Amino acid sequence: MKYRKKPVIVEAYQTDKEFILHTLEGDMKASVGDYIITGVNGEQYPCKPDIFEKTYELVAESEDKNMPNSLRCKIKHLRHNGTLTERECDRILKALEQQPKVGKWIKTSLSQVSGGDFNRGFKCSCCGYVTVVDDFNYCPNCGARMGVDDNDIR
Repeated sequence: MKYRKKPVIVEAYQTDKEFILHTLEGDMKASVGDYIITGVNGEQYPCKPDIFEKTYELVAESEDKNMPNSLRCKIKHLRHNGTLTERECDRILKALEQQPKVGKWIKTSLSQVSGGDFNRGFKCSCCGYVTVVDDFNYCPNCGARMGVDDNDIR
């Protein structure tokens, strides 16, 4: 059987120094020019540039629905290159985790989403959750606090 890799957005940066990376498979050496990839479960591993370029493509920021992860990756890079101490990095990451998500309900056609009898629905701008009710203050799927803008909500 053949399989296709799922279209998952990962964080990565190209390293400018050699170091040992503690991965799920054990210690691995990252060389200058290698990409350091942060996987879907937060694990990190090095990848040679030729393999990386065959496997991944750059995602436009407008496509990246998970900007806090992008920031997390940059902070981890600053720790690896010595700009931040581990303690500073941990403090910043903890503060990021405590920031609430803010989203909005976006009008959408439910017939396109569920084939239902409803003419319209509302989609969470953070996670894509779809509902027929737009009076939630929070998205029941991702917990994002919904903004109040009559043009977008009702």
